[in-house]
Amino acid sequence: IEIAELVKTLEEKWGVTAAAPMAVAAAAPAGGAAGAAPAAEVKTSFDVILASVPADKKIAVFSGSVATSEPSTTTKCCADHVEHQMLPLESWGAAYAVPPAADAKGNGDCRSVYRLSAGFDGTELVYFPSMPAGAPTTLDAYETAEVVTDQPFVVASTDPEKTFSVTQFLLSNQEFGGILSSYPGDPSMLVLPAVDQLQIEYVLLVPAGYATKYVTVVRGSAS
Repeated sequence: IEIAELVKTLEEKWGVTAAAPMAVAAAAPAGGAAGAAPAAEVKTSFDVILASVPADKKIAVFSGSVATSEPSTTTKCCADHVEHQMLPLESWGAAYAVPPAADAKGNGDCRSVYRLSAGFDGTELVYFPSMPAGAPTTLDAYETAEVVTDQPFVVASTDPEKTFSVTQFLLSNQEFGGILSSYPGDPSMLVLPAVDQLQIEYVLLVPAGYATKYVTVVRGSAS
C-alpha cells in the first residue's frame, strides 16, 4: 500500500507516469478448509520504472541503503548507509577509466565491487588492458552485472550510441578480516564519470575528522 501511495503521489505532483510490478496475496478459501493452499507470499520489494518525465518537470533519483555491507555476502556486523544521486540516461557514457580504491592502511590498492548497468539491448563491452574475472561481455537494457577486482581497467562499449553506467562500491572492513579498529573503513558508493566527462581542473574539498585522506587521480594517455 505504501508503494502504491508513493507512486500515486509522484504521478499527481510531477505529472509523470510510473509502471511498477505489483504482487497480490491470494485469498484463503472460505471456512479455512483443511488442505487449502497457503497464501502467496506478499512481495516487499519492487522495480519501479519511470516510463516518462515531462521535460519541464524534472526530478532527481537517489539510490542507496540505510544499512548495507559490501559485498552482500559479507558477514554483517557493522553495516553503514550508502547513497548517491543517479545520473540520467543521457549522462551515461560509452567508456570508463576505472581505478581501484586505495588501501585503508596505505598498502597499495584494494578490491572494490563494480556494478555495470546497460541502457540498451545488445551492449557489447571490451576491456583494456585485460578483462577482470567475471566481467560481462554483453548486457541488455537495464541489466546489471557485478565485478570484484583490485586492478585498474578501462571498459568501453563497441557502439558509442549504446551507453552504460559504472558504480563502484568500497568494501566493508569485515571483508578484509578487520572488525572496527583493526581495519578502518565502511562501505561507500561512487557513481563513476564517463571518460568524456573528465575535466582538466578540480576543486577538492577535504573532510575533517578522518585520520587519513586519499585522492585517486585518473589521467588519459600521453597521446
